[in-house]
Amino acid sequence: MNADADFSTFNFEYFLKVRDLALKDAETVATRLGVSQKFTHIIRNLDAGSLAELSRIKQPLVVPHQEQWWWERLLTALHSGRQAETKIILEQASIITSKHGGY
Repeated sequence: MNADADFSTFNFEYFLKVRDLALKDAETVATRLGVSQKFTHIIRNLDAGSLAELSRIKQPLVVPHQEQWWWERLLTALHSGRQAETKIILEQASIITSKHGGY
């Protein structure tokens, strides 16, 4: 993987945000991310220094949510400049949650 594809900072910042949200409401985080509550309970007990170790990983640790058709619909609407369609799709994203837990 070349230097342009370095996701290390993103990985750290993402999991730091997940940890902060899990400290407030682990159950909601588990539902929205499609992970088990066990995962959120583990991550909420990690300090920033421990999470900083994730910055050593250059490959992306996070994959896009939703099905491929959803992403194609969103990206096509964005590319075509269809603002009304984009708005509808983005509103759906906030109410769609994963149906299965991970970890």
